Amino acid sequence: VVFSSLSSEAVLSSLSTEAVVSTQSTGELDKQDEIRKRRQRLADEKRFQETLKQRQRNEIYALNAVMQKLEEERFAEYKSQRGRTVKSPSLEDSAHRLGAV
Repeated sequence: VVFSSLSSEAVLSSLSTEAVVSTQSTGELDKQDEIRKRRQRLADEKRFQETLKQRQRNEIYALNAVMQKLEEERFAEYKSQRGRTVKSPSLEDSAHRLGAV
């Protein structure tokens, strides 16, 4: 009843224009959704990489602590085998040996 004053061509033209606009809107929404998903994947990957990096850093710190303790134990053993007190090397002594001072 509403279309009675319009020609059939005008009605078809109007409907096809609405379909194109609707398709473009859906296409744009799909594109925006893909962009949002990609950004989310990138953010998730970045968080994962940061977590992995922190975990590796913590493992290295723990390994360094173990190695330092082992070095100190071996040095103490060396001192006891020598039967005398051996002066612990200092940074200043090391610098003199290397000729840095």
